[in-house]
Amino acid sequence: MGRTELESKANTLGIEFDENVNDDDLTLLITEKEKVKEPDDVEYWRTEAKKAFQTRDEIKAERRKLQSKLTELEAKLKDAPDAESIKALKTELVQLKEFKTEFDKKTEEEELKKKTELERMEISFKKQLDSLSSELDRLKNERETEKKKFNEEINKERAEKQSLRVNRLESEIVKFAVKYKALKPEQIVKLLKDDFNYDDQLNKFVFSVKDDKGKLTDELSIEDRVKMFLSDPDNENLIASSANTNGTGVRNYNGGGEVIKTKSTKKYDPKDPDIIKQAYLKGLSVEDHIATLKKMREKLDKVHGIKGE
Repeated sequence: MGRTELESKANTLGIEFDENVNDDDLTLLITEKEKVKEPDDVEYWRTEAKKAFQTRDEIKAERRKLQSKLTELEAKLKDAPDAESIKALKTELVQLKEFKTEFDKKTEEEELKKKTELERMEISFKKQLDSLSSELDRLKNERETEKKKFNEEINKERAEKQSLRVNRLESEIVKFAVKYKALKPEQIVKLLKDDFNYDDQLNKFVFSVKDDKGKLTDELSIEDRVKMFLSDPDNENLIASSANTNGTGVRNYNGGGEVIKTKSTKKYDPKDPDIIKQAYLKGLSVEDHIATLKKMREKLDKVHGIKGE
């Protein structure tokens, strides 16, 4: 608002001023003048009266609250103990506090004592547990040592037993190789000893005969296996040269020690159990097997230069 407007408004409101009054002061005078209401402003005075009544009611309500509190306080004062009672109560309160302090102290001491006892029990229990654990470890190690020693003895016994069995097997092979005129019995041992398996139920070595499909068909004794092996024409070179195997020998000796070569006169009987078994093992008929034996016999005769009688 400019100076001219301020002066015009001030004149309207009846404000006296001169040129020494600056704009700010003049504005303040105008504002104060506008706040002042004329006595004939009914609405203004009605509002002011309402505010005054409201303030009066609030003061009365506050006064009633204060009176109520004062009445309550007076009632409490009537029931309040005298100075002696208050002093006695204070003394009793102090004693109760001291008793509580002492009680708490003793309780703490008892708990600490119990805790110490518990710790001692725990230490004792731990020692016993460690002792038992050490004893268990000792027994376990002792048992393992005994078990190891026992197993070693068992293995040693088994090895000795196996060695005895093998020795017995070799002795049996030698015995029957000699019986059936083997040229070198120890050679027969090397050739045949791995053919046998020990049967725990029969408590002896056996030779397992299987067909083309691997099915077990028969079990031969040591003697039967040695006999069958040395009876096979394919192994005739393993027979001692001085042996005469029922007409199959390739050499005979006369009374003067001269070697006489003779042609084999052996006849193959198709009902011979050995012939039948050999044919079965080779997967041939008896007739085909006999024919094969005859051809091999003829070839051997030619090799040895045997003449007919």
